[in-house]
Amino acid sequence: MVRLIPVEQKGQTVWIEDAPKQCAEGHDQLTPSHGACPVCEEPVRLWRCQAEGCPASTQYDDEHRHYGRRNLQP
Repeated sequence: MVRLIPVEQKGQTVWIEDAPKQCAEGHDQLTPSHGACPVCEEPVRLWRCQAEGCPASTQYDDEHRHYGRRNLQP
């Protein structure tokens, strides 16, 4: 589950996504996106690394639970 965190900026509260800062390889070139979970095929929040040749190119929401279309149990 993707969480929103309240942060104060310039005297106002804004909500920012609790997103990863780096991919598993340490690159900080993540782009947020949505896609299908490779296990259960349900929509999931993901982040794609834009670093050239990165083997850890996609990072999925680490709190995602596989309940979806394949009738998987937790």
